[in-house]
Amino acid sequence: MSLEKPDNVVKEIENYLAQQRIDKIVKEMVVSVLHSKPESVEQHMLKHLLTKTKEAEGEVAASSTDDGVHVAFTVKEEARQQYLISKGVHVLFAELLQRV
Repeated sequence: MSLEKPDNVVKEIENYLAQQRIDKIVKEMVVSVLHSKPESVEQHMLKHLLTKTKEAEGEVAASSTDDGVHVAFTVKEEARQQYLISKGVHVLFAELLQRV
């Protein structure tokens, strides 16, 4: 197993953040929280992300049951669906939902 040099990893992360415009997504979410001043910040953030995901990609659903949290994404393009799965996005949403 070869390890990448730290400089390459940092550059890769910076490129990904810039390409995906993550700063914009986070800023919009924070502005939404500050505007709404909800009782449950986590729940508001989750709803914000779910709404944005649905608008941009397709359908998204999340639910909590006694045996855990379940998140489902359905996007219009198979490649995007596979990308979301490969990056563990459903796990991240499930963890966020559990905290709510």
